[in-house]
Amino acid sequence: MSKQRVYPAAIGLLLGNLPEINRLPTSQPLTPTLGPSRHRRQHNHRPVSCQREQPPSSASPSPPLYHYNLVNPYPGSWSALVPTVVQYFQRRAKNTPIPIESVPFVDWLAALQASAALGSEDVPKNPGIKLLGFYEEMSELSGRDGYVLETSETGRTSDSMRCLTPVGKEWMGIWLEQWAF
Repeated sequence: MSKQRVYPAAIGLLLGNLPEINRLPTSQPLTPTLGPSRHRRQHNHRPVSCQREQPPSSASPSPPLYHYNLVNPYPGSWSALVPTVVQYFQRRAKNTPIPIESVPFVDWLAALQASAALGSEDVPKNPGIKLLGFYEEMSELSGRDGYVLETSETGRTSDSMRCLTPVGKEWMGIWLEQWAF
């Protein structure tokens, strides 16, 4: 993941707050593979089994699949990640505590727009400015159901994808370290 992605840019703390959002990043850490999973875990919160399914019988061949949607079918909750993000930045601030609050998305967007109006000098400190158009479109679509990519075929094909867990504080901690804010 890079700092140019949607959620790392939203976490830029020049504004002193984090947006309240309903959807989470569905990108996966680079460690899982599409091959067979070495760790077959059963999780109660998922409707599918992590056990490999039997391939279809040759009597009823299914058409070939030409693509997979590589997104987490169990994205989790942004509000559950906010404490991890806040702790990360407060730990990095050392002696100077950073006041960080979670605000409604529209308020965060207004602060981002005000920051963008100051000119390009804020961009390195506030990378969310680069994605301002995307966030504005996201705001226009708020209240509507977003699209959800179909992942059932991907899960049938890949143990690793089928056995993913929702995005949680552990992954967010890893991403924050990798983004090196």
